[in-house]
Amino acid sequence: MAVFDGIVREVYRIESWHPSGTTPYATHEMDDSWDGRREFLGSVASPWIRKRYLLKSVRAYFPASMQNPVRYVHC
Repeated sequence: MAVFDGIVREVYRIESWHPSGTTPYATHEMDDSWDGRREFLGSVASPWIRKRYLLKSVRAYFPASMQNPVRYVHC
């Protein structure tokens, strides 16, 4: 899920994970700040999954004091 300001903005079906900067795209330039990060190849999730999560709040999973931008939740 792509989340901004505590709201799910898009939901993806992930096909594979890769080190940052190793998959082809032209949206931004890489620099050393991306070291150690990961990116994925995939597609937008199916409509029924998107309907379940799109534009829903996930603020309860990310308290203000939380430092890590990644959260794993078993639904």
